[in-house]
Amino acid sequence: MKNVLIFTIEGDLTSTLVGDIIKYYFKSNPLRINGGDGLDFISYDLGKDEFFFVAHGRCYSINDIHSVWYRKNVNGFNVSDSELIGIEKIKTELGETELFEKNLRSNVIANRKDLFAIFLKMLTKHSKSLGNPFIMGLNKMRILCMAKSIGLTIPNSWIFTKKEDVIKIVNDTSVRSLITKPIEEGFYYFSENYSYNVLTSRVDNYFIESLPKDFPPSFFQEEIKKEFEIRSFYIDGDFYSMAIFSQDDQQTEIDYRNYNLSHPNKVCAYTLPLTVRKKLRRLFNEIGLNCGSVDLIKSVDGDFVFLEINPVGQFGMVSRPCNYNLEYLVAKWLIE
Repeated sequence: MKNVLIFTIEGDLTSTLVGDIIKYYFKSNPLRINGGDGLDFISYDLGKDEFFFVAHGRCYSINDIHSVWYRKNVNGFNVSDSELIGIEKIKTELGETELFEKNLRSNVIANRKDLFAIFLKMLTKHSKSLGNPFIMGLNKMRILCMAKSIGLTIPNSWIFTKKEDVIKIVNDTSVRSLITKPIEEGFYYFSENYSYNVLTSRVDNYFIESLPKDFPPSFFQEEIKKEFEIRSFYIDGDFYSMAIFSQDDQQTEIDYRNYNLSHPNKVCAYTLPLTVRKKLRRLFNEIGLNCGSVDLIKSVDGDFVFLEINPVGQFGMVSRPCNYNLEYLVAKWLIE
């Protein structure tokens, strides 16, 4: 049986759908590791190149794993309760302080991290890998610079800490208008009664007036007048794209993720031009990813403007509306 290992989080619907296809269509039981599950290290034989670990109470050799999908939250090896008790016992027997115990515990945790790094390296060597465990997050600024060097069009971009610099750009007649967005991944939080997030916003007069003289480093871009937005899922050289006509709704014209549930944006399947696909494929290769999602804008000037890459590769919103059946495609890639 081909063992497919999926690193993800509890409640991730896409992981569940792909796992069900692997189980019921391809007749193989995927090994799903959620964020809180953890793994137990057993042994590593450098001479024989064998690595054993325990997941969900069962022992596996790394050679048992056919493929791995680094979907979300690649966690690590557990530190056992007996080890923690042993650390406390050593502290007591030596008559040492809580600081000694804390440092000893940190040493054990560092040991597990090192072993887990070896484990991941061996997985990428012995198994097919979808995603990259060492690139679960990307530096947006670095990726924009890489995209520009490859020949992709990117928006004019700035990072500011002073109100006067923002005003200077806003008053620049060569800049159409300005938006601001998170420098890294956006903030999301769900409380009992509310959900909070930080999305892209237009820099208008009210925004500027509310700015303090100095503020933390913040990301600004020239607003691109768009014909439509594009979300494209990339897997192993191929692109599956969707056009999103978010500009037709005032609520979504700046950021389509500010969903209008009562009047959803019109969407349709879309094929990126070959020249754009070639440049994006090169960008993925240089980053070291074989899977991910890309956001672009088709501007009213006819340019394809690169915005960002999400290495997690959210594709549910593209799969169903465009009838791509990407969950099956991912499952098939993992099992073949």
